[in-house]
Amino acid sequence: MATVKLNPVREATTVKSPSQQIVEEANRIVYVTDARGRNLGVRRITTPLRRRIFKALSAESAEKRQYLGMVFVAASCCSIDGEEVRLPNSELQFDALIDRLDDDGAEAVADAIRENFQVEEEGAGEAGE
Repeated sequence: MATVKLNPVREATTVKSPSQQIVEEANRIVYVTDARGRNLGVRRITTPLRRRIFKALSAESAEKRQYLGMVFVAASCCSIDGEEVRLPNSELQFDALIDRLDDDGAEAVADAIRENFQVEEEGAGEAGE
């Protein structure tokens, strides 16, 4: 007679529920290096983050597509050289983060967003106009 042994712990750790997969994807961080050699952590902008971003901006700034594109790129950056970057709470803080990233960091973050978070080219173009 053959004996069959199952390893339920192994099966449970290798199979993720759809909910676990969604949460994992929402919290995924991708690391890229910009032209200056800085290691940047990039996250997906989720609906709760998007709400917090709009709450921090004035109505006038939220209507400016070019500025909004820069804000969303900056908000996607969650670390610089291992140092956590918190989501700004005001336009002044967003401006400081945009200045800190500068062109090299913003370009690296934008590329990481396009390559890793399935941003449609049409939507990405609108944000960067």
